[in-house]
Amino acid sequence: MPVMRLSGHQHRAVTYMMGNNVIAETAFRHDPGIILYAPLRTAIYEAASGHVQFSIDQPSSKFASFGDPRIAEVGAQLDAKVAELLRLMALPVPPELITA
Repeated sequence: MPVMRLSGHQHRAVTYMMGNNVIAETAFRHDPGIILYAPLRTAIYEAASGHVQFSIDQPSSKFASFGDPRIAEVGAQLDAKVAELLRLMALPVPPELITA
């Protein structure tokens, strides 16, 4: 992020909003507060080791925090979509994203 370079940091980082507003609406209709987590916020950054990292919060954990099973279900669906995206990019899929 260019603003971090002003403080002398050399590592590169960028954040993205990733998602589909139609899917976000399926949770928003039950609680507008979900807008904090949908679309999903992601980061791609250069770690101290020099490796590139892709980072995202697990959707189901954020969505389940609303205590509404309808919203939790949207989060679980998003877990599966993130897992499929990682598979398509030939990246490892964390076990937490793999549904039983």
